[in-house]
Amino acid sequence: MKKFKKIAVCALLAAATTALCGGESAQAADMQLPILMYHNLTVDGETNSMTITQERFREDMQFLKEYGYTPLLSADLIDISAGAKAMPEKPVMITFDDGYESNYTLGFPVLKETGMKATISLITSHIRDNANVGVPTSMTWQQAREMYQSGIVDIGTHTHMLHNEENGGFELPGGPDGVQRMKGESWMDYQTRVGQDIRMSIRTIQANLGDNARVRYFSYPFGATDAWFGQVLVDNGLFVSTTTKSSTADIRNGLYGLPRYRITMELPVSQLLQHSATATPVTSKVSVGGREVALPAYQIGGSNYVKLRDVAALLDGTAARFSVGWENGRVTVQKGAQYTPDGSELAPLSQQPHSGKSMVDPLMVDGKPAMLAAYNIDGNYCFKLRSLGDALGFRVDWDEANGILILTTA
Repeated sequence: MKKFKKIAVCALLAAATTALCGGESAQAADMQLPILMYHNLTVDGETNSMTITQERFREDMQFLKEYGYTPLLSADLIDISAGAKAMPEKPVMITFDDGYESNYTLGFPVLKETGMKATISLITSHIRDNANVGVPTSMTWQQAREMYQSGIVDIGTHTHMLHNEENGGFELPGGPDGVQRMKGESWMDYQTRVGQDIRMSIRTIQANLGDNARVRYFSYPFGATDAWFGQVLVDNGLFVSTTTKSSTADIRNGLYGLPRYRITMELPVSQLLQHSATATPVTSKVSVGGREVALPAYQIGGSNYVKLRDVAALLDGTAARFSVGWENGRVTVQKGAQYTPDGSELAPLSQQPHSGKSMVDPLMVDGKPAMLAAYNIDGNYCFKLRSLGDALGFRVDWDEANGILILTTA
């Protein structure tokens, strides 16, 4: 799929699926979730509306992990909509279209690193039987099978061969595109032509992933919908479908035609999902090398967020020391370097609650990006203490008996 266009979401034709796909059975007060749309990944190649770097994808997934998002697959949405499962506090759905090999070579390792889950919709006629046969940029069935069997990747359909192959995969002037009906096409002919393609896609997936593989998810080629396609979805057990319309999904309106946000180099997830939070000032007792210090902190969502310079001052002279700087609009740290104080360290905080805004750019650690949970509070970047420890090489333990945080630096 090379280009997108926004087309109204298709009407649900089968009233029998209303309860399954988000009718009266959905009781949760907030059933909204962002659905993220990716396509191709690269290490150092060209980026565009279809391709982002693996580094950016890692930052996106780190953001979701750090801020406590729960990744959902299509089966989760079905259960939540039917009332069999509760919607998590911070839900997200991560999707890939087409089936590029980079989803396996670059995306799959990041998903495993960060504990995220994703749904990949395949153009099944493109997937290779082996490394030498098929569309060279697409994954192989062996790779798809490995990801599916991992339990963190769901496989859906993006049709078998309805991507305007005769036009190089581009949209046709005036259509039809994807599952749209052809001019003058009858209902029966449409159901035969498009229905056969979808059945072929599902059968191909099951033949390669296993007969027990459940295919529940469909993404519209080019984002192009058609009211007639609703019956094809129902007939083939495809209970979740997505378009390319850009907004937050609300599954109380059903699981068909869900909108998605297209993630690009210009629109990272940290910007899309930037949010505000109330920061409550606290003073934490901290022990570093047996020395007890009062560390000013903010509590947000039950975690301590601290100023970077405060921690640098505490750890200076230890094995976990680091310097703090500012370069190209980003906060930087250099592990092992001596810290230069500026006089603001460990200053008491105002005891009034503050509003913090989540950080958009990653912390640069030894020149490499690390997307840590952090909030800008009164012009200061405050980082989750445990996340800093993971990134900078010190351990944070809680001594409950004495009510003190222990920082271990060796």
